[in-house]
Amino acid sequence: MQEYLITLYGKQSSRSVRIGYREGKLASFSIPENENFDEVGTIFLLNWLRSQTVETEMLKNVDDITLVVRFRAEAIVADISFDVFWNAYGYKVGNKKRAEKEWNRLTSEDRILCLRGIRRYNMWIAQRRNQDKLYPETFLSQSRWENEYSL
Repeated sequence: MQEYLITLYGKQSSRSVRIGYREGKLASFSIPENENFDEVGTIFLLNWLRSQTVETEMLKNVDDITLVVRFRAEAIVADISFDVFWNAYGYKVGNKKRAEKEWNRLTSEDRILCLRGIRRYNMWIAQRRNQDKLYPETFLSQSRWENEYSL
């Protein structure tokens, strides 16, 4: 089964949902406990499931209000283990056991978002000569993958 994480970007925050396809047919759909979807978000997701667009801005006309909905659908990495994080982060210093403990505290959705955020963070840190890279356990404990890094 191929799973995707669909993220809707709003003015104040973003919301995510997981879907899975098996042999071209929708096989699973889950909304994390901490996510709330309003009517517009739900309608958008249902329309996306029909179109399966990967990334776009869509204009939706709801009750005579035109909304721009930005979203991104990304294939979920099959392996979201600590070893995958440790190797992707690439800065193998600090307390590995503490970093693994922090990793194990994350939900599977946060692990996926963290793995996606490492690349952005690595690119951002590479542009700054005077900025030290965070120890892995600090990156995890402070949820630094959620930061917006201007590149």
